[in-house]
Amino acid sequence: MANTALTKNTGRQYPLVLVQDITFANVADSGVSVVLAKLPRDAIVLSGSLLVTTAFTAGTLSIGYAAAAAAHGAIDATTTGVKALTVTGLSYDDTELLIKPSAAQTAGAARLFLTYVMPARANEAQP
Repeated sequence: MANTALTKNTGRQYPLVLVQDITFANVADSGVSVVLAKLPRDAIVLSGSLLVTTAFTAGTLSIGYAAAAAAHGAIDATTTGVKALTVTGLSYDDTELLIKPSAAQTAGAARLFLTYVMPARANEAQP
């Protein structure tokens, strides 16, 4: 059986980067999900990290969606530094990115960086 011809996609897109600051006041209540940001429907997350600039009090911060609360991981934010997020390569119908602490917070600050692309989107064409 012969291979069929591949229709090449000439579209190229720039990755989009979400940057969101978070403080302990945003996630003070244990187990309560907070809308962190809204992503476009079907966005595909390529990479992400949480830069913890001031350590949080205790527990973890789960980042995900209503249907997958820890899709991007349960991050130990009790120490400062860059924490890598889990990347699934999946797109979600849910556009609200949530953050949920596993413990009450009385201190902490961080900045979220999330790089994503959109299916069927192009900024340029590659001949």
